[in-house]
Amino acid sequence: MKKRIFTLARGYWAVVLTTLIWGFHYVVLYEPLRILSPRHFLTLRFGWGAVFLFLLGSRLFSLLRGLTRGQWAGLAFLAVLSTISYQISFFKAVSLLDPLTISLILSLGPLLLAVFGHISAGERYKKIQWGGMLVVVLGTAVLVGGGPPAGLGPFWMRGLLWGALCLFLFVLQTLWSRRLLRTLSPVTVTVLPILIGGILIALSDPKGLLLAPAESVPAVYFALFYTILIALYLAYFLWNRALSTLGSTRTSFLVNGQPIVTALGAIVFLGKPLSFHQVSGGILMLSGYVLFFVPELTGQSIPEESYEAVSDRKPMT
Repeated sequence: MKKRIFTLARGYWAVVLTTLIWGFHYVVLYEPLRILSPRHFLTLRFGWGAVFLFLLGSRLFSLLRGLTRGQWAGLAFLAVLSTISYQISFFKAVSLLDPLTISLILSLGPLLLAVFGHISAGERYKKIQWGGMLVVVLGTAVLVGGGPPAGLGPFWMRGLLWGALCLFLFVLQTLWSRRLLRTLSPVTVTVLPILIGGILIALSDPKGLLLAPAESVPAVYFALFYTILIALYLAYFLWNRALSTLGSTRTSFLVNGQPIVTALGAIVFLGKPLSFHQVSGGILMLSGYVLFFVPELTGQSIPEESYEAVSDRKPMT
């Protein structure tokens, strides 16, 4: 019992750190994606990220031993989902929308995961939890119904479409990651998709691995440092660690404190004022998540099966 409590606590701490890192990630990317194209930044991030992984040397190759053909196929598919498809749509959406809007759109992911769990896995939710989901939907409608925030151009609607695609891919990659984590360690599920996807991205645009003199500015270098070492390596490892212990529904719901971190970061570091629709929509959405987690906070856990994390030292089959 003590071991189980410790494992769950470790999962919750992983979610908290992931929320802080990814919430600030939207703010860090705002200026660089006004200097670089989304495709160029994607190539730099994952091309350099793949190169840095080779510095692991023997530790990296130890992850490759014992993988079955099916596991290789599963990791390659995750690379296409998370490292390529999701990231392309994510960077495109961030380049067209303000940080808080895309953060709140992606916070709809847990709702879709909860509905999926209800239909396919037989998960049951109380009426107050379904009410919380409805409040989140209403909050999103208020947010989007307010139109583009001040300072955004005519491409706002296109940004919403990219955000919707990003949301769909987030749900799909979360479910697939959860499946892989039943037999593989969080380190393996984090590192190998980044390596596979990064190599493919780098090979598709080798010139994109370089920065032009006009692009070599502190904001770009800081964004690359943050997005590779912190938001990619560290945050995805923490995310997979939480998925392996808490499950996809609980983990994705708890990580939705991101809009708060994003809003504070946008105000402090970008000097962006918040509109009435953004504040109202954000409050409604966060209130909905609180309603959903009333059973969780009162000790009635969401009925989702949890799997113990696979030890990084345990031989993989």
